[in-house]
Amino acid sequence: SVASGGALFKQGDFGDALYVVKSGSLEIYTNDVFGPVRVAEVRPGGLVGEMALVENKPRSANVRASEDCRLLILSRASYADLKKSHPQVATKFQDELLLLLSTRLRQTTDKLVGR
Repeated sequence: SVASGGALFKQGDFGDALYVVKSGSLEIYTNDVFGPVRVAEVRPGGLVGEMALVENKPRSANVRASEDCRLLILSRASYADLKKSHPQVATKFQDELLLLLSTRLRQTTDKLVGR
């Protein structure tokens, strides 16, 4: 659980898990010279931190609760176990994760070119 206004993680933190929003909402934002810049809002059923499962790099943005949240966590270690014990489930999850990443990349590209 994360209370409204509470940070889930900060840009630059080590990432080793993704989070599924069960209830409430999260705000994704980055900091620039003028202050925080809102990137997206994530509502129930949405994911944040998914890049932590596919790369071992620091978090690329800040995430805080815009209202009280309940979250489910999938750690990198649990995901590795899932791939070994239930490869078909892990493959389906991976397909959905790739679709999400592709969609977010397309949205970012559209924003950059002004569509």
